[in-house]
This record gives sequence, structure tokens and C-alpha cells, in this order.
Amino acid sequence: MSTRSRSTTLGCLLGLGTAAGLLASGCTVSASGSLKINDDEAHRRHAAGAAGKSGASGSGGTSTTGGSGGSGASGAAAGGSSGSGGGSASASSGGSGGATAAGGTGGAGAKGGSSATGGSGGAPPPIDGYVPGADCGLTSPAFCDDFEAAPAKVTRAGELDASKWSGARMEPELPTAPDHAFELNTAPVSNCRGGLSATVLADQDALICDPTSTIQSHHLLAAVAAQNYGINTYRIRKPFDFAGRTGKIAADAEMYVESTLLGWTSLELSQDPTPTPNVFDCSERGPYAANGVAFEFEPCDLSEGTGIAVKVLQYTNHVETLVKPSGTRGCLKPAEGELNHIEIQISDSNLAISASDASPDGATFPNFRQVWSGPFKAGFTRGYVSVSTHNHATVKYSTPPDWKRDGGILYSWNASWDNVGFDGPSIDANEYSAPDLLKATSSGGVSIGYVLPSTVKIDGVSTKGMTHAKLAFSSWYPNGTFANYHLKYSVNGGTAHDRPLTAGEQTEMKTASCQTTLQGALNQTVDIDIAELVDGTNTIAFDSSGVGGGGYPPAVANVDLILSAD
Repeated sequence: MSTRSRSTTLGCLLGLGTAAGLLASGCTVSASGSLKINDDEAHRRHAAGAAGKSGASGSGGTSTTGGSGGSGASGAAAGGSSGSGGGSASASSGGSGGATAAGGTGGAGAKGGSSATGGSGGAPPPIDGYVPGADCGLTSPAFCDDFEAAPAKVTRAGELDASKWSGARMEPELPTAPDHAFELNTAPVSNCRGGLSATVLADQDALICDPTSTIQSHHLLAAVAAQNYGINTYRIRKPFDFAGRTGKIAADAEMYVESTLLGWTSLELSQDPTPTPNVFDCSERGPYAANGVAFEFEPCDLSEGTGIAVKVLQYTNHVETLVKPSGTRGCLKPAEGELNHIEIQISDSNLAISASDASPDGATFPNFRQVWSGPFKAGFTRGYVSVSTHNHATVKYSTPPDWKRDGGILYSWNASWDNVGFDGPSIDANEYSAPDLLKATSSGGVSIGYVLPSTVKIDGVSTKGMTHAKLAFSSWYPNGTFANYHLKYSVNGGTAHDRPLTAGEQTEMKTASCQTTLQGALNQTVDIDIAELVDGTNTIAFDSSGVGGGGYPPAVANVDLILSAD
């Protein structure tokens, strides 16, 4: 695959979406380096995201304090900053607007220059009926977590309550060796709360943070140190059921994207209890849900405006489809360290998404409006809600020569979440998790996965009243003849079961020709006979057959046991 590199600063890319644009601007493009040529699209999105950041607000005031409403430049992508007198410039309009909401009239500033003094701006209006932390803004919540409880004992779910959440981590690109699987290094977590180390390792990379000036409540911080398409996912154990009705999922999410070469956030709904429902394309290398839908928060296309839009991806038997709305997607204003409120309404025939611009205080959420709507059929009416934070490759793309970043090297992509919930019937969950291995590595990190063959232990199991059992886990297989690949497992030393890769799993691993030599990450589930389980501690032995790979052995991680009575 052809590659290219660049010796350019971050500012060189603002507003430039193609190699031609880079050359025209005086930026250099060489024939050597490590940036794949298919990252051109990420360059374009980087330009859009960075333009939204640069045009986010005037330097003289903010919309929350009613600062003067000066009109900024015609957008940071044009080379200027927003007006120096103004309230927030709307990211969805490319940074050209004046004060938001009830702000007064602002003077127009020259491109790249200061604005005239405008009238007094007003505070942004709150969302009608939405009070952060009060049932997550849901009329009949089946689940709501406002993260106000004290940090829980650290488990695979980090400091989240492990009875409510399952935590999972994945690094899908060639992540194994004979002595480790899915190695994760340290993530900086400054300004979360007092008493914490400046850096953390898995599993303490999901933290309950103290209130800040921009998020005035306790909230979740996900710190993703996994490089090369890493993902941290936190799945709600309780199922979300929307059969025969329009169900609602709500969350406050940090949608800020400096560059899609660095990181972003997403929300997922999967039919199975999928550990790490990542996106799947030539840039990300999976894995994703067998059946489900992902809501990615990505920079708007240049034709849509400036800011963040919601990208909807549907998964049907391991095949990904981009779902487009009936009209144009709405663009949202993001801000680093601030939350946007999102509400997803889904039925068996329609999908509608409403969201706000970034909140300056985590209590008022301006410009809440519908940003996506259209016909949609998920193919299921009960599933699992997850929130995910992604790390494309922060170290690579914040380190010269691949990238010269003004803020220095990023060792993780960190993002905040708050007030996550959904409505509908309350369905009890009976789940248990195997711990991460957490084996120290020579680089100062930890290995979370289990190289096959391995045995994992699941403690505290109660089978009383349960009739069905299922294992859900992440797996990784090296490239080869996937039709010959078999997973083998046994429960509590019993009969060994043979589980070949399904046709859908084989399709997922071979979807894109650009990744057949690297792809191997899957989310898998297997049904098990509940009679093989015991109350208390259970052991699951994993092995494989027909798998090649040489120095890259197969491995599993994020193993959950799910019991049910239906």
C-alpha cells in the first residue's frame, strides 16, 4: 500500500481537505512515511473538526455570561479566528455567527480580525424538561446512571458499579505475542479528582471524576491508552427493550473531536451483549456487533457545515451499512471538556436523534434540536446499550514526523460521559465477568487478555431460577484460512465443545481487502448448557484449532457470562 508523510504543523491543515490543498498552501508532501494514503479522508475531517474548535468562541466573553455578540471571521477554516468581542460563534455555521440564543446584536468583524462591540448576550436556554441527573431526563427510566455514587472498587468496569456495567477494552491490530495479549500502557488523567496518580493503567482507566467548571456534577472519564484503533466500551448490563413502542436512549457525551486521527466517542445498541462494538473500515479494523447500530460522533462533512454530526451505522449479520437520514444531518457545536446532550428515539420502523450544542456548565444545554430522522428497522427489539471512547492512534499522530501537535504528545484519548440511561420496561440482568489478566509487561503496561490455550475464572455465579446461559467475549485470530478456524471451550473441566467461525464472522474478517493481513478481532457469543454451570466459581477453558499465525497466537478477553430465565 502506498504511503505518504507530512512535515506540517496542525495549523497547516486547517480548512484543507486534500493533498492538492496541502500543496497549494505550501505544506510538503513526500513519498515516504507512515501515513496511509486512505487517511486523506481523515485529513478532511481533521480540518473540519479543527475549524470548529478554532471558531468556537470569541475571546471577549461566553454565551453563558451574556458577553457581547460579535460576529467572528467567516470560519477558522478561512484562516481567521472568531471575533474578539463575541459570545460563542456557532460551530455548525463554520464559526461565522454572533451570540447564541438570546444574545444581542454584534458588530461584524473583518476576516481574521476583531469584531465591533455588540449588545448584551443572554444565557442559553435549557432543554425543555431535561434536568441533568434527574432520571437522566427520562419519563419512565428503566436504567439511569448519573455517576454521583462513590467510586466503586476497581474491576474490569473501572470505578463503575460492576453490577450495572461491563467494561471491555480492545486493541485489534496485531495485539498478541506468545507472552501477552492486548497490551495497554498508561493514560494521563490529570484534573479528575484529588488523590489520583497522574497516570493510570487498566482497569483504573474508567474514573468517577469530581465536578468541574464545565461539568458541575460527578461524571465518568474514559481514558483510552490502546493505540492503533483502540476502544474502551462500557456496556449497561440491563437490556433495553423497545418492542411495540418508541424507546428512548439518553446521554450527556463529550463529542469534541480534535482530529479523527486521534479519537472520538460513540454510542451503540447491539442485539447481543457485545463487548467492544467498534466501527469497521480500512482505518479502524473492527470488531463490531453481529447485529446492531452504532451512533458515531464525527466531524460534519464540509457540505453540511462545521461541527459534529451523528453518523449512523447498521450491522446485520456482521455486514456494515451506512444509514442516511431522510434529510440533511444537523451539525452540533462541540467543545473540549464539555458535554452535549443526546436523545435517541427508536422503534421497529423509525429512528430520530435530537442533540444539543456543548454545555458550558453541564446544567444548561443550548440549541437542543432534531439532527437526524428517517425510516429504520433494526431487526431486533431488545438489545444492549454501550458507550465507547475510541483511540485511532494518538501517539503516532501527535509525534513528529507524523504530526506536530501544538499541545504535545497525546498518550491516550480521554472523554467524559454523564447521565446515561434509557426508558421502558425494567428487565433484570444476571451477569458475571471474568477479570482482566493484568499481567505486567516490559514496557510498563499491562496485558489484559488471555493467549490461547488459557482458562478464565468467573466468580460469584448464581444459577437459581435461570434456564439459559451465554458467553460473550472478544477474540483475536491471525490471518489465514478462516473457514478452518475453530474455537474450542469447556466449562468446569467438562466436555470440550467445538465452535467454528460462523459465515458472518468470516465475512467480517474478510470485508476489506486492505486489512486481510491484519484483521482478526471479533466479538463472539456462544450458548452453553446451564447444567454445566455451578453456583460460585466457574472455569472456562479456551483453545483453538486450525489457526495459524506464527508469532501472533489467538487470544480472548472481556469474557462475560449472561444468564436468563427466558
